Order: sequence, then C-alpha cells, then structure tokens
Amino acid sequence: MDAKALRVVLVVVALALTGCGASAESAGSGMTLYTCATANVEQALVSAFEQGHPGAKVNVFRAPTGQLNARVAADVRSGGIRADVIWACDPLTMHGYDGQGLLREWSPPNAAEVPARYRTARFTGVHLLYMVAVVRSGVPAPTSWADLTSPAYRDAVALPSPSFAASAMMNSCIFTY
Repeated sequence: MDAKALRVVLVVVALALTGCGASAESAGSGMTLYTCATANVEQALVSAFEQGHPGAKVNVFRAPTGQLNARVAADVRSGGIRADVIWACDPLTMHGYDGQGLLREWSPPNAAEVPARYRTARFTGVHLLYMVAVVRSGVPAPTSWADLTSPAYRDAVALPSPSFAASAMMNSCIFTY
C-alpha cells in the first residue's frame, strides 16, 4: 500500500469511530476493531492509531470475512455489535451491514479524497479488490466467462470458498450470473 493510500486508510478508520458506536472522545481509552485486513496492514494501522492517540489501546478481532460475518451476527443476536470500527474487506459485506441498520452515519473530513462512488452516508471504501484469473501453462486463456463452461475447462476451474474470502463471493456471483 503506498503512503497516500495508507494515510487515507488511517484517517478514515480513525474517523470511523463515530461510524459504528464509539465517539471520537472515547478513543483516548480504547476501541475495538473488527477487520479482515491482512495482519501486516492491520498492525500498521493499529500502531499508527495508538501513536497518534497516546494511551489508547486498540483491541482487534481479525478474521476472514466468513468468520467476521459470524462474529457480527453473534454480536447482533446477543444485544449489539461490540466493535467501535468495522473494516470489512468487500463492499457486499458493508452493504449487508448497512442494509441491516448496523452502521451509524458519519462524514469524514477527508471525504473529498475518496471518490463519491466509493462512499455512502455510513461507510467509506478505503481500497479496491482486484480479481485475477490464473491460467495454467498450456491451457488456452478464456476470453469470456462463458468459456469456462466449455468442455476444455471441465474439472479445471477452482474457486475459493465464499465462506472464507469476500472476494470469492464476488467471483461466485460473477460465475453464476
């Protein structure tokens, strides 16, 4: 992640305190972050936040999207989300949380840095997912999604489990469309 992107992520996540349940003032004592971001990105973010907020402690629940969704659902069943900030890794997850009424409205002061199509009144996208098709050497590259249904690809197409990775859900939707 380049420096500007990390700065935008840091500011957006820090400001998201007002988006899920905590107030910005409560950041001085601590907060809880739910995320599916990779460990190195999550740790860089937490370190930067804690350095910028002396005395603050960030408690992190980091898991793949399927487990993150299970944690949020369990929280909802037991009285409400315990996270102050949710940093999901795909738009379907955030739209789902939004559709359930789990997010509060908030407006980051740096909203102009994020294109309008990547934000709503309740959440702001901080990164884009890139979908990549890997083709084995010696196998013709497909030119359309329909190609993958031809006999040449029988028993040769693999998808990750959408219960584990949010990006797999996006791929599964594309393949079954």
